[in-house]
Amino acid sequence: MASGIWLPVFKEAAEAVREAVTPLVGTERAGQLVKTKTEGDVTTKVDAVAEEVAAKVLEESGMSFTLISEESGIRKFGKEKGGTIVLDPLDGSTNAIRGIPAYSVSIAFSKGNRLGEVCEALVADLANGVLFESELHEGAKRNGSPISSSKTIRKLSESMIGVDMNLVDLRIYSKKIMGILNMARRKRYLGSNALEVCLVACGKYDAFIDLRGMSRVTDVAAAYLILKEAGGVMVNERGVEVDVELLPTSRVSFLAVANTELCKNVLANLQRGLRNT
Repeated sequence: MASGIWLPVFKEAAEAVREAVTPLVGTERAGQLVKTKTEGDVTTKVDAVAEEVAAKVLEESGMSFTLISEESGIRKFGKEKGGTIVLDPLDGSTNAIRGIPAYSVSIAFSKGNRLGEVCEALVADLANGVLFESELHEGAKRNGSPISSSKTIRKLSESMIGVDMNLVDLRIYSKKIMGILNMARRKRYLGSNALEVCLVACGKYDAFIDLRGMSRVTDVAAAYLILKEAGGVMVNERGVEVDVELLPTSRVSFLAVANTELCKNVLANLQRGLRNT
């Protein structure tokens, strides 16, 4: 398959999602329950609409692929083997339901069935009209312009970081990441992990941390490649590059960091915090 073949399709799908969900954003109808998934999560009306229009555009491409989606699991399209498309049709759906302008669509293509084999990626900030994209070995872009993660911030004490704190009971988790929280100069959380990893990729954040072990691979597959192509790294708490099988059930813990020196500093502060718990 020729390189870059999926990105135009992903952009078309993202625009279709934007057009479909915008009238629902901030409305009571957006949050209507459509179904409860096996793992206990729910699919709302706005989630279902986003997935329906995205999957339709992908199918109409006429190409063969296996779709891994947060909402509907695994579906196969076409007669050939093809590769794997990983779709989160609406990352930050709670924000969309409440009318908070931080939600995105995330789409990635992998030539195989692992995160490390992702070779085309798009994350669209639907509320603000921003497109992040990347192709393996071709760098990353924001609205068509090349981007790079920060190379100047190398100490956690100088950094602005995002931290996913979306847990009902934070007592154990907050102890785990206290070494990072205490040292970082600024902390943020927007509620769309795909977007926040892309903020690391374009130099707005210096790191984004999610060590809950709850994020699906669908949440980060596209942002993973965008970050790497922008010069950043995505590792687990042991400092090993994140790489999992592309399945709807695959979960990840990760540190998305702008550069390797800062990553070493983040890991050191993480371990210091763990020793003190």
